[in-house]
Amino acid sequence: MQLKRVGPSPLLPAVGSLFRSVVAAPTVGAPAHVTGLGVPLAGRPEGRVGWKVERTDRRIRLAVWCAVGDASSAADTAQTLLDVPFDQTPASTLAGAHVALFGTDGAVAAVVDIDLDRRELSAATLGDVNVIVAADSDPAVVPSQPGVLGVGPPPAIAALRSHRFPWEDDVRVLVHTAGIEAGDDLAARLTVTHPVVACSTLVRDHRRPHADVCVVAARIGSSAHEESIDGMMSA
Repeated sequence: MQLKRVGPSPLLPAVGSLFRSVVAAPTVGAPAHVTGLGVPLAGRPEGRVGWKVERTDRRIRLAVWCAVGDASSAADTAQTLLDVPFDQTPASTLAGAHVALFGTDGAVAAVVDIDLDRRELSAATLGDVNVIVAADSDPAVVPSQPGVLGVGPPPAIAALRSHRFPWEDDVRVLVHTAGIEAGDDLAARLTVTHPVVACSTLVRDHRRPHADVCVVAARIGSSAHEESIDGMMSA
């Protein structure tokens, strides 16, 4: 079941808009929260950034990207990435996107796959898209492979690997594009907050001037219990 697909105009919401989804995860006995915030550069409604999330009975998968090159081609890049299906692993999904984007200016992107049955998160990232994962323990930064989707020979993409994080009680993940100016320490601390707060704080306080930004946060398992976020936005 497709939950939401977000990308440059007309797919990207208005500036400052927020999408939050709370989806049932009966396999792990707790809801899963997935929140994303995409903000294009003022005066450029088409933007360069986008994201999508998909849920099946057994998995939650998401992708975040930033188009490279002329912003006027960003919408075409986004539509291509929206049409690329999630594959067996995050690395193979990025490999498929690499082929689909041949002949374009390309994009940098990250893909996250959360297996609810096996209680395992896997992630892969190419270029300047940061992924921070906390699986029952202290947060860890997923190593990024240098490169651009759609640019360069396939062997470079073949070197991509999916990094795996097993979890017992809960798993949290935060993904953001290079438009966010925040050290990994700050992003790691934000993984313990509600996904809405994590996304909003990074965009509000740590957005680079003159940059499109996209932040997606997810939390699954025992820490994903329903809670009020009243007053948390000013934290």
